[in-house]
Amino acid sequence: MKKDGNKKINWIMIKITNTASRNDVRLKKYYTRISKRHGHHLAITRVANKMKG
Repeated sequence: MKKDGNKKINWIMIKITNTASRNDVRLKKYYTRISKRHGHHLAITRVANKMKG
C-alpha cells in the first residue's frame, strides 16, 4: 500500500479526526460502527477520509 501526501499534513488530519470522532455525534456513530469490526486505526483512517470528501 502506497501512502501518498505530506506526512505532517496526514498526522495533523489524524489528530483532528481523533478529536472530531469524540465530539461530533455523526462522526462518533460512524467511528464506533467501524471500530467494532476493524479496530481503532482503520476506523480513524475511514473517518478522516469521510471528513475529506
